[in-house]
Amino acid sequence: MRGTIVIDENRCKGCQLCTYVCPKHLIGMAETFTPRGYQPARLFDPHGDCTGCLLCAVICPDVAITVYRTPRENRQDRAVATHPQTAELGSESHTLSRAIDEMERVQ
Repeated sequence: MRGTIVIDENRCKGCQLCTYVCPKHLIGMAETFTPRGYQPARLFDPHGDCTGCLLCAVICPDVAITVYRTPRENRQDRAVATHPQTAELGSESHTLSRAIDEMERVQ
């Protein structure tokens, strides 16, 4: 799953909790200060590695982090994409569960 976060610098007080819990180590502290004198957190994710795991948003005491996730593809699309035989089974009016069972048996 892909994701990204937006940190509201007007709310962030720079406690750094989000920097400790990010499993990909993508959150750091900004080099600048806000007009209120706080050094806010900032996302450093040039390669799009954020998974949108929510850990940073959950731990933020200032509710300054909003998480955005890209939608997951549904299970049938994933099965068709990963195993071509599933598409043939689907066209023969098999249910999704039968198609997945067949795919797992083939592997």
